Amino acid sequence: MKKRFLLTTISMLAFIWSSYAQKPGYQIIVQIPNMKDSTCYLARYYGDKQYLIDTVKSDNQGIAVFEGKTKLPGGIYLFVYPDKHYFEMIVDKEQYFTMETSWNDPISDMTVKGSKDNQLFYDYLKNAISIQKASAQLTESLKTAKTKTDSTAIIDQLKANDTKLNSSRDDYVKEHPETFLAKVFTTMKEPEVPK
Repeated sequence: MKKRFLLTTISMLAFIWSSYAQKPGYQIIVQIPNMKDSTCYLARYYGDKQYLIDTVKSDNQGIAVFEGKTKLPGGIYLFVYPDKHYFEMIVDKEQYFTMETSWNDPISDMTVKGSKDNQLFYDYLKNAISIQKASAQLTESLKTAKTKTDSTAIIDQLKANDTKLNSSRDDYVKEHPETFLAKVFTTMKEPEVPK
């Protein structure tokens, strides 16, 4: 009798554990301390348009929780908060994660928990933004270049930055081919024209 009770208990615990481990649906938690008691939106890109998925109100600590019983389709999503601030996130295999950041600089200050895809995405974004900022400064200095030699040197640096950005995408695809972003980069790549 005791053995049967023990086996039944173990079977029930195993069933409960497997049900818990599979976690159907999704839960995306976003925390921005300055975003207290605000209406927030989760939207999804589809082609060149954005579609609203969910609307929630953040609590007095700036925490917004989006959750549902059905998994979200894989894609690039937008978290939109007051004053049309927004940032992007990847939703694919990992659908239970937390993103914490600041109001003023959401990309640089982003911390991700529970999503390797989003951590890699933000590591890539931070690097890409630093290259783009350097290119923007070079473009400004091109306007005030005094000689053709100066202009040529700046244009060469701009081309080098473009190459660096393209290389960072190629490296990402090689190092993380299983990620959603790698698939996006692969489809973005222009086909090489034979010489």
